[in-house]
Amino acid sequence: MATEPNDSAILQAILAEQKKIVVLLEAGREAQQEGLRFLRERYEQDARIRDESVSLQRSAVARFRKLGYVVLPLIALCVGLIVWLMVRYRMF
Repeated sequence: MATEPNDSAILQAILAEQKKIVVLLEAGREAQQEGLRFLRERYEQDARIRDESVSLQRSAVARFRKLGYVVLPLIALCVGLIVWLMVRYRMF
C-alpha cells in the first residue's frame, strides 16, 4: 500500500503534463488557423491583382491594335512618299 500514494502522485504528474500538452496543441491549432486565414486572404488579394493585370494587358493590346490601324498606313504612306521623291529626283 505504500506505492499507492506514489502511484497517485505519478498519475497526477502525468495528468498535469497531458493538460500542458493539450494547451500547447490548442495554441498550435489556433496559430495554424490564423496562418491559414492569412494565406487565404493573400490568395484572394493575389487573385484580384492577377485579374486586374490581365484586364489591363487586354486593354493595352486592344489600344495597340487600334493604334496599329492608324500608324501602319501612315508609315506605309511615308515610305511610299520617300520612294516617290527618290524616283522623281533620280536619287538612286
